[in-house]
Amino acid sequence: MNIWLEVSPADLSQIKRIVNTLHDASLMLDDVEDRLNLRRGKAALHTIFGPALTINSAGHQVVEAIAEVRQLKDEHCMEIFLAELSNIMVCPSTEQYLKMVDYKTGGLFRILVRLMTAKSKSPSPPDLTALASLLGRYFQIRDDYMNLNSGDYTKQKGFCEDLDEGKFSIMMIHSMQMASEAEKTLLQSLLAQRRVAGTMSVSQKQLILGLMQRLGSMEYTAKILREMLAEVDRGIRSIEEMVLLENKPFHSILRSLSVETAMP
Repeated sequence: MNIWLEVSPADLSQIKRIVNTLHDASLMLDDVEDRLNLRRGKAALHTIFGPALTINSAGHQVVEAIAEVRQLKDEHCMEIFLAELSNIMVCPSTEQYLKMVDYKTGGLFRILVRLMTAKSKSPSPPDLTALASLLGRYFQIRDDYMNLNSGDYTKQKGFCEDLDEGKFSIMMIHSMQMASEAEKTLLQSLLAQRRVAGTMSVSQKQLILGLMQRLGSMEYTAKILREMLAEVDRGIRSIEEMVLLENKPFHSILRSLSVETAMP
């Protein structure tokens, strides 16, 4: 490629060091996350030194790569590096997120209703698969929302545990879509740091929460949940009309799952 780009030998050598350093760090983290025991036929580092030390070493490698970028003495190069580094954590689209939820949580609900249907003694059991998928979406999005907003969730799981996991929720996706370039860079940088450290500090979480509030991501998600709950309710009533049988327990559960009911 340098035949086309004509980078000076000194800068090219520096760029190679940056890429190699970052590559080594990514391999170390990948092996820990994927629990691989071998890397290129040899024992992976975390099997020798343990996950904690390996993660710390990978973090040091990233810091070293940043130092190498600084030696290029070009601010644009640093912007390029940080932007591409953050792309290690690629933000999915809303459609991709919902598809993931349909496969994951929705799949559990569909297994439940399909197995129940298979064992049903009703001569003509209603098709509940669409309702199951919708419930799966509602449960997952509600859980993500409550994780960042509910005091009860904080007591049970810790403060904003999903941010420690680097989870891309509807709120995070919306924030990425609505953020300015500066805000997006900040969010991406925090997510990249989380990937290296394996967790987030309280101050980092508060910074992300503040951005989500300012960008309207919390209210956006609450609105989606209200609309989705209404759609679930319509689905239940449609089935009730079809089978001529009211399901009062289902309505009671649905009311308890309202975000307004759950929040203090």
